[in-house]
Amino acid sequence: MNLLASIPSPDISFIQLGPFRVHFYALFILSGIVVAIALTSSRLSRRGGQPGLVLDIALWTVPLGIVGGRLYHVVTHPNDYFFAGADLWKILYVWEGGLAIFGAVLFGSVGAYIACQRSGLRFLSFADALALGMLLAQAPVVAGPAASPPAARSEDQRWSRRGCSVAPTRPLRFPPGCVR
Repeated sequence: MNLLASIPSPDISFIQLGPFRVHFYALFILSGIVVAIALTSSRLSRRGGQPGLVLDIALWTVPLGIVGGRLYHVVTHPNDYFFAGADLWKILYVWEGGLAIFGAVLFGSVGAYIACQRSGLRFLSFADALALGMLLAQAPVVAGPAASPPAARSEDQRWSRRGCSVAPTRPLRFPPGCVR
């Protein structure tokens, strides 16, 4: 494989801390959450919001976002979880991969709406303060697969544009191998 055509991932994707296995990809997701909270808090405070209010909202938003991201993944990949002899508990195994951004945003928005209603903050004011933080929070999350080989397609196709397979549903105008 041409080095200029690919970015190699590290050989490991986690560190072991006693009985806990910490995956690098989880650290990227957490860093994205921290970026979004910090930037949203700064923007909301400049507009007169109470300090700490964003953390209160995040206590609703983040867990519901994780549940929504997992639920969306499971619903859109039924053959991975629902088959004869399947272990249905694997639906809960988030650490094995499978969070979808669409479900996370949808359910996270519901969590933010609930928290805003409880705190007396207008939801759209919060959403406006969140917009930039949510956009910038995607950077570490998108970079995560580089540090987590299992999140990439396969050991020899990590980050390689020409190594990606093209699904029959992809438009034919793209050259073979340029999209996953």
